[in-house]
Amino acid sequence: MIFFKFFRLVVLVWLIIAIASCNSALVKKKDVLQWNTDHQEQRYRSKTDLYIQKNQETDKNRLIHKKGTVVAVRLESSDDWIRLRLRDITKSEEQYPGEVGYFFVRDPEIDENSQQAIESLQNYMQTNLDRVP
Repeated sequence: MIFFKFFRLVVLVWLIIAIASCNSALVKKKDVLQWNTDHQEQRYRSKTDLYIQKNQETDKNRLIHKKGTVVAVRLESSDDWIRLRLRDITKSEEQYPGEVGYFFVRDPEIDENSQQAIESLQNYMQTNLDRVP
C-alpha cells in the first residue's frame, strides 16, 4: 500500500516536471511550412560572399557561397532554433540539401519569440540576398 502511494507520488511529480519544462516552439511548424511554400519557387543572388551566421555572429572562417551565386532557400526549425539553408541552384536538392547560412538559436536568458526570430531572418535575407526575377 505504501509502495503504491509512493509510486503514484513519483509519477505525479514526474508529470508536473515534464509539463513545466515544455515550452512552445520558436516558430510553429505550420508557419515554417507556409514560409517554405511561399519561397519554394523564388531564387536569390548573394550580394556578398556568404558565411554561416549564428544569431548575430558571423563565422568568417566558413565560406558557404561566393558573391553572385544564385541560391534557393529553405527554412528548417526545432523548438529552440531556426535555420535557413541556401542551396546553389546548379546542384540537385536530392544530392545537396544546401549549406546552413543562417542559424538562430533561442537564448534561455532572453525571452525571444517567433516574431523576433522571423525579423532577424528577414534582416539576414535583405542584407545578403537579392531576389532574382
